[in-house]
Amino acid sequence: MARIPRIKHILIKWMNWRNRSRIRMHCLLALGNDVVSSSRTPQDLINAAGVDFYMMRVDKIISRLPDEERTAVFAVYGGKVRTGMARAAIRLSVHRDTLFNRLCMADRDIAEALDEIANNAETTKGKYRSDIFDEKVLYFRKIQRKERKTPL
Repeated sequence: MARIPRIKHILIKWMNWRNRSRIRMHCLLALGNDVVSSSRTPQDLINAAGVDFYMMRVDKIISRLPDEERTAVFAVYGGKVRTGMARAAIRLSVHRDTLFNRLCMADRDIAEALDEIANNAETTKGKYRSDIFDEKVLYFRKIQRKERKTPL
């Protein structure tokens, strides 16, 4: 087996994304304020453009990996800096080849999930899909449509 370079690069970006100080506010914004109603104030949606939905999807995919694969990903990419294979293998009490195989399987699973999301987005372009878009995205689109229709 071999690692997938594209996924390896995505995991490094994911590690950097997890360690940003602003991540906590974005997660609360994206996950905590999931109800759209007329009683919402504009301050509820501050900095919504700064949310990295791609990395949130990657984070969700990683959280759904099988235990051994998820543990391997967190052992190498879960800290503030990337941990080497030898050190991560010692920490997990497994052989380095075992850790490498688990990372290869995780790469394959992550690639399949990301490709599935990309294929779903292509086939449903312009259509509503509840598993891809949430209520907030539709709410923002509705606001943008209304703004386009109003005269200057």
